[in-house]
This record gives sequence, C-alpha cells and structure tokens, in this order.
Amino acid sequence: MTNKLHPLARLLGSIGSLTIAGSALAVVGVQIADLIGLFDLPWFQQKLAGITLLLLGLLILYAFIERRVTSDLRHAEAMQALDLLVQDRLATKLHLSGVRNIYTSRADYQKYRGQADLFDYLATSRESVHILAYWLAHGIAFEGVGHKLARLVVERPQFSVTIAIVSPKGKILPALAAYLGVSTEEVRSRAVHSRDELIAAKMTLNVEQQHRFIIKLYESLPVASIIMLDVASEEGRIQVDYKVYQAPRQESFGLEIRRNGTGLYHRFAEATLKQINDAEEVVPTP
Repeated sequence: MTNKLHPLARLLGSIGSLTIAGSALAVVGVQIADLIGLFDLPWFQQKLAGITLLLLGLLILYAFIERRVTSDLRHAEAMQALDLLVQDRLATKLHLSGVRNIYTSRADYQKYRGQADLFDYLATSRESVHILAYWLAHGIAFEGVGHKLARLVVERPQFSVTIAIVSPKGKILPALAAYLGVSTEEVRSRAVHSRDELIAAKMTLNVEQQHRFIIKLYESLPVASIIMLDVASEEGRIQVDYKVYQAPRQESFGLEIRRNGTGLYHRFAEATLKQINDAEEVVPTP
C-alpha cells in the first residue's frame, strides 16, 4: 500500500531526518573533540554551554517533529484504510444487489456495455424484450429499432417484444416537457412519430407474429427509461436510464442490474411490468 502523506508531513519528515543527522554528527564531533583535547582549551570551554544547549534544542526539536510526523502518518494511513474499506463495502453491496454496471453518461454505454448501438444490445436477449421509454427517439429515428425488432420476431419463433411509450394524449405531457426542457408540442410530436413507426413495423408481420410484437401507450409519470431483457429468465438484465433535469440526452446516466437473490432486480421488474400492463395497447387497423 502506498502512503500518500500531506505535504506538511513530508516537509516535517525531511526536517526530522536532517535533525537526526545533525544530532548524530554533533555527538560524533564531541567525541572527537574529547579525544584530541579540545575540552582543555579555554575558548572551547566558553563555547561548551552554548554547544550543549544547541544539542538539547536539536533533540527537543526532533522529538516534536517525530511526534508530528508520526501523527500525520498514522492519520494518513487511517484515512486511506477507511477509503479502501468504504470502496470494498460499496463494491460488495453493489455486487450483492445485482448491479453489474454503472453508466455516468450515454458515452459510457459505448465503452462499457459491450454493444454500442441500442439494437445490438437488444439483440443479445434470447426470449423477450420489454421497453418502457419516453418515445425511443434515437433508437427509432437513427437506428430503425422498431423494424429491426420486428425482424427478430420473424427470425425467432418464440421471441416477443413489448414496447410502451408515452401517450401523445397523456395529461403528463406538459410536466414531462418542462422536465426535459422542450415544448409540450415537441413531446407530443415525437410520441406520435414513434407510435406510428412502431405501428408500421408491426404491420409488416403476420397475425401470429403481431401477437408477439406489442405496442402500448402509458399516461403514468415516467421516472426513467427501462429496458428489460429476458426478464423472467435466470439471465435476466434490466437497464435503467435516468434523464437529468433539462440536460441534453447525452448526459443521462444509468445502471444495469442482473437477476440474483436480492430484491432490487425483482422490484424493478415487477414495477416496470405493472406500469407496462397498465398502459393501453395499440391495436392497428389493417
């Protein structure tokens, strides 16, 4: 373990070392003076009292410095040990809670999630995808997530997709718009566009496949955007993305939770599924 001392402690340590060296040299000098007979000289005897006081002063100074340096060293070591203990406890608690990743911004998704694009992340699921989002603006507009997920439904006979976005007619639109720092009309327009794009993707499927591609509109207050992959399986994952008040999309932060024995994963899963189930299903007309 590397000691990171306060600069004052390092300075005092240097002074202490110099004091020890100076005192040692003085003691050796006195012994040499005694051997060569300097103590018999009158002028040396006159200076002896001053030399003795100087040596005593150096020893007292060293004792003070040594105590101060030792105190600072022990304090620094104690604080470092405490920091390591807190880090270990936090890491252990996060691990036991099922938290496997923390994303401090959208850029972290590309660095640490393993899949840069949203669809690539969704495609890692085996059985199901549940999405509770504002309107999936980036995924739908830039990645065509709706149509790509529809193709997964075709390619995987047991695969299901459920997407819930904010209702364009919801009473929460003004509050949501104020929180995001955009106009109510912009929120409504984006929700309508996402809804229509998802409907268009669903209409490319046959009747059986459409039953596995569910679109819903919710009017409850969205606390975060949530993606759940294979939520009912032992390999289930939940990604929670929090939007910062009136901040750009890139500054949102999130975490990924894996299924384990603790209640955090199950609380998120149950609450999200309930919010999705309470939403109104969109049934497109041919």
